[in-house]
Amino acid sequence: LIYSFFFAYGLYGIIRFKKFDLVPMVLFWALDTFMLLFTLFALHDRYQWPHMPFTLIIAGYGVVAWYENRHVLNWKRMYVYFALSMIVVYNFR
Repeated sequence: LIYSFFFAYGLYGIIRFKKFDLVPMVLFWALDTFMLLFTLFALHDRYQWPHMPFTLIIAGYGVVAWYENRHVLNWKRMYVYFALSMIVVYNFR
């Protein structure tokens, strides 16, 4: 839930629209995220900062791609409901 809807849509848009110039950023983000998870350093802020600029660029691409395309469902609202429900479930455990 840390990543925004537009970041998720940016990842989807990069894969769907075959934006090969943005694939190295996605690979760097994915490899850095996997490294943080497998080495158990995910809670240390200093190890998370290298991929943050790429996260913002991908989210920016997601915003541009979202407003360029027409959508039948309101995915933004569904993402907000999903995020809020996950937060509530996590807090009531």
